[in-house]
Amino acid sequence: ADHGEMLGEKGVLGHTAGLYEPVLHVPLLIHHPDFGALHGRRLGQLVQRVDLMPTLLDFAGAAYDPAQFQGRSLLPLFRDPAAPWRGYAFAASKRNLSVLGNLDIEERVARDERWKLHHYLYNDAYELYDLKRDPLETTNVAAQHPDIVAELSFQLIGFMERNRPHAPGPVMQPRQEF
Repeated sequence: ADHGEMLGEKGVLGHTAGLYEPVLHVPLLIHHPDFGALHGRRLGQLVQRVDLMPTLLDFAGAAYDPAQFQGRSLLPLFRDPAAPWRGYAFAASKRNLSVLGNLDIEERVARDERWKLHHYLYNDAYELYDLKRDPLETTNVAAQHPDIVAELSFQLIGFMERNRPHAPGPVMQPRQEF
């Protein structure tokens, strides 16, 4: 699935009102005949939806430039499930609430194996959840862990900068000398 659904958690229904675990933590099932030893095995590494395209291209044997994708192929992970993988995963959502006067809602999250940081662009405060102790994200512990907020917010800013649209404007013509 590309997303899950909120079914009343935090008083929300649907999948467009937050990047909480019921929306983001969805199954990814892959069956490939070359990796029979992994059939039925659950891998716990952090993967992202953007990893699917390079993975499918690798499985198909198609040539591509990895620099053209935000994600990375999961093929190396299938070859060696114990190999070091990604330390952080990210997600972002932007929606417009026209019923509230075209209010734009932007939310971004960064997470590692244990912690998940939520940042809403309209709010100065972060939300931090300990997913090991609180997998349903019921208790915001940002005030108790400023060091983790600082680390994950640093990672999130780096992600946002690496993946922001770069629009240089019209192509400049060389200046002609007279």
